[in-house]
Amino acid sequence: MSFKFSKRDQAIQFGRVDERIFNGVADEAPVIGETIDQLSREPEGGKGKYLNRSHVTAIQFDTFNALSKHSPKRNDEGGDKLVNEILDRIQRDEQYHELRSYTVGDDLSAALGSCGLVDHVVTNLPEDVTDAANDQRQAEQEAQEAEADLAAHQDEDGNPSDDVDDDEYDELREFAAKKRDDADKAAKRVEANLKAHGKSIGKAVSSAMGKATKEAGAMNAASNAFGLNDAQVGGGLPMEEKFRIAKALQNSGEKFRKLIDLIGKARQSAERKNAEKMQHEGGEIVDLTEGDDFGLIVDDEIALLRNPTLGLMQRARLLDQELTQFEVETKEPQDKGDIIALVDESASMRGQRDAEAKAVVLALAHIALRQKRRVRVMFFQTSITETFDIDGTADAIDAGLRNLSAIASRGTGGGTNFDRPMRDAMNSTRDLSKPDVLIITDGEATISDATLKIVNERKANDGMNVYAMLIDAHGRNKEEVSKFADRTWDCDSLLGTASEELFGAVV
Repeated sequence: MSFKFSKRDQAIQFGRVDERIFNGVADEAPVIGETIDQLSREPEGGKGKYLNRSHVTAIQFDTFNALSKHSPKRNDEGGDKLVNEILDRIQRDEQYHELRSYTVGDDLSAALGSCGLVDHVVTNLPEDVTDAANDQRQAEQEAQEAEADLAAHQDEDGNPSDDVDDDEYDELREFAAKKRDDADKAAKRVEANLKAHGKSIGKAVSSAMGKATKEAGAMNAASNAFGLNDAQVGGGLPMEEKFRIAKALQNSGEKFRKLIDLIGKARQSAERKNAEKMQHEGGEIVDLTEGDDFGLIVDDEIALLRNPTLGLMQRARLLDQELTQFEVETKEPQDKGDIIALVDESASMRGQRDAEAKAVVLALAHIALRQKRRVRVMFFQTSITETFDIDGTADAIDAGLRNLSAIASRGTGGGTNFDRPMRDAMNSTRDLSKPDVLIITDGEATISDATLKIVNERKANDGMNVYAMLIDAHGRNKEEVSKFADRTWDCDSLLGTASEELFGAVV
């Protein structure tokens, strides 16, 4: 589907590049076409609060440009009364600048934000307003057609052409004047309805802005937590895949959105530890050079990628591999094994403990996947309750996010038992390469001699490491866990020194 726009219909100035960008985003993010189709469709019975298609398309394009363009400017001669009213209220809303902080220069966020805004505003417009607006749009179209027909029978000076007689020309002129008068009256009716329903329209826009800003903030936090921010978009996931992930984030609920902040903190810690390891194992900085390796690009260059003025030029330099980065002398990297994470989801883990455990596991998975390692997340109570496999041979970010929402939204309940989950985990490692096993729990439980024997045999034969993180245990059960764990952390919070030491050992 290709959208074409007229400058006289739009309240925001645009050019051919803006039109091309919008059509490109619409091709890859189906939410735009779906929103326009939904709001343009006549409800059953032929009457309701939806606008005609040209109206919806104009509002959608203007809203997208108002959110995505670095300096959106109003078109003083474009847009009808309703389009201008909606754009006025959007741009005057106190949350507009906060929303733009997430959407400027980010086509996906602008697409999602604009579609949410348009959907909520249009479906909450009073019927008096939409009926009058539809009548005005139809009257305007008829006036333009009549004026075009009249112009077709005029010469360059605006006089009747030779192919029309005086009577026929007078009829055309009178008809065009009548249609223009009808359009002007229809526009005045829209203006009157907008004034009469100004309060309800304002509430609809304010509510839509609040929801769109909240969702954009959640998407931005998730992007930062999992490396999908602007500086890493070039060469990253295709738009349609990022859109699918964004919809999963939107539908995952408030609990998940709060967890994103914790994941971001844990991931930053994991990234820092991984970078420190790269300095020791991967090589030593010897000089500066040019390239596109984000792990080596200097901070000043990365900061310029987000600059509203210089960002586009900086991205072009990125594509041309011309950004300043460190040059390192590398050593042969050591192979790293796969990872199994056993996560206690018993009732006592409810709340902050559960959130921190998932944040650590997901941050660990993110780094491991970038290292092309397989990750298996196993939730347990008295036995294994759910297993998630993330294949490190797939794209790191893509694979990690496919199970993100499902992992993050799991609940808690039941008791704790180490014996069966550890046996199942040992059996599960047989298809993995030199696995490391991490168990996170707050529970007090025991492990049988038979299971302990299996664990020790796997450690001896496969070079497997077992790590245990006891959250808020205050020394309880540390001795029992130490029977099978090579290293144990007993801490009030997983997001401090404990997680940094874990990331240093595993990634």
